[in-house]
Amino acid sequence: MLSTLLFIIVAGCGDKSTDTSDSTTVGDQFDSGIYYFLDDSGNNTVSHTGQTFRHLLISDVQFYVSSLNDRVNSEVFVPNQVQNDLLFYMETIKDIDVSIVPHGFSAGSYALLQENYGDISSGKNLFEKLAGNDSSTDHTDWSEEFMGWTQEGVSSPESLVRTWIQELDEQAVNWTVLSTQTPAVYISSDGKDYAQLLQKFLWGALAFSQGTDDYLDDDIDGKGLLSSHLIEEGAVYSSLEHAWDEGFGYFGAAQDYGTWSDEEVDAHVYLDRDGDGQIDVTKEVNWAHSRNASKRDLGSQVEVDFSGTAWDAFWNGRRMLRDTAGEDLSAAELNILREYRDQAVESWEMAIVSTVVHYVNETVQDVQSEADLTELAKHWSEAKGFALSLQFNPRSRISTAEFIRLHELLGQHPQRTEEYIDVLLEARDLLGQVYEIEEANLGGDNGQNGW
Repeated sequence: MLSTLLFIIVAGCGDKSTDTSDSTTVGDQFDSGIYYFLDDSGNNTVSHTGQTFRHLLISDVQFYVSSLNDRVNSEVFVPNQVQNDLLFYMETIKDIDVSIVPHGFSAGSYALLQENYGDISSGKNLFEKLAGNDSSTDHTDWSEEFMGWTQEGVSSPESLVRTWIQELDEQAVNWTVLSTQTPAVYISSDGKDYAQLLQKFLWGALAFSQGTDDYLDDDIDGKGLLSSHLIEEGAVYSSLEHAWDEGFGYFGAAQDYGTWSDEEVDAHVYLDRDGDGQIDVTKEVNWAHSRNASKRDLGSQVEVDFSGTAWDAFWNGRRMLRDTAGEDLSAAELNILREYRDQAVESWEMAIVSTVVHYVNETVQDVQSEADLTELAKHWSEAKGFALSLQFNPRSRISTAEFIRLHELLGQHPQRTEEYIDVLLEARDLLGQVYEIEEANLGGDNGQNGW
C-alpha cells in the first residue's frame, strides 16, 4: 500500500493534463494524458467494454430515429413497426448472437477495429441499466419518485422512453396526414424532437445514472467504491478498479482524452491517435458527456474546465487504485478516493448543467427570431433531455423542489410567446443560482453572449 496518497485537483488546464510530479513512473503506463494502467506483470487492468457497447446502442437509437424522415417518404409503416425496431436496442439485442450484427457507428474514411457489436461485448441492452431497472444501487425508487415529465402513463424512466417511442411509432404510421403539420416524422407538431429527447435522456437515465449512482457511489457494501480491492485468482484487476473504470466508461472519454484539446474534442468525435489507419471504438472515440464537457469549456465567457477537472479526478483516482490493488483501502485512502469521485462527478454534472443553459439560450433565440419548428424542437428537446438527467446524481446540488420548479418552467414542449421567453430565463437563472454560475456564462436576456 502507499504510505502517502496525494489528492491533486488541477483546474484550468486546457489540455486536461495532470500533474503527476509526485508519482512514480513505471515505463509509459503512467502518462497522465492516457487512461492506461498495467499490473506488475504487464497486464492491462482497464476494462469498460460494456459501457462502450451501450454508448453504441444509444448512438444507433439516435441514428435510427433521425433517418426515419427519409424512410417515411418511400415506405409505408404499419403499427408497432418503429416501436419493435427501437425495442431491439432497448430489449431484444441482449438475447441474440451479436457476433456478426453490425452497429451503425461510422468513422468516415477510417476502418473500424470493431465493426460488429460482438467485437465489443454481448448480452446487454439499454433497458436493463436504465434508472429504476438496475435498482439495487438506486438512491431513490424511480417507479414512484421519477420527476420532470407529467404525462398520463409516465411513472418511471422506462415508461417515459416507451411513451416517446409509441408516439414516434404513431407519427410514422400516420405520416401521410402529419407531413402537412410538422417538418419531420421525429418532430411532434407541438415541438418535441424525439431523436434528441431519446438520446439525451438515455445519456442521463443510463450513463449518468449508472456512473454516479452505481459505480462511483459508496452507499452499499460490496458495490461501487465499497467494492473489494482484492484481486481474485485469475483476475488482473480488483472489483474496485473495475467499478471505477465502468464509471469512467459512462463518462465516455477516449483513452487519451487528457491529450485532446477542447478544440479537437469539439471538432472530432474520433481521431486515429495511434496512426494505424483504423478507429478503435473503445479507445479512440469520445462519447456523450465527455464531448459536451469540452464544448462548454470552449464556449464559456468566464473560463471553466469541466473536461480537465473530470479527467484529473478519473485519472488520479485510477492511478491510486492501481498502486493500492491487492489490499482493501484504509479509511483514509477511501476518503481520498471519495474526494476524487466528488471532483469527477461534480465536473460531469456541471458539464450537463452548462449544456442545459446553452440550449435554453438557443431556445430563447429561436422563439425571439420565430425560427422554424425543426430548430426550435431540436434546441428545446436538448435542453429538456439534459435537464431531466440532474435527478439521477445522488450528489446533485439541485434540490427536489428546485428540480421540480425547473421542469415546471421548461414544460413538456416549447411555446412561441414572449411569456415563455421570460419563463425560460427564469429556468436559466434558477440553474445559475443553484450551481453558482458566473453571470457572463449564463448570457443576456436575448439568450446571447453566454453558453
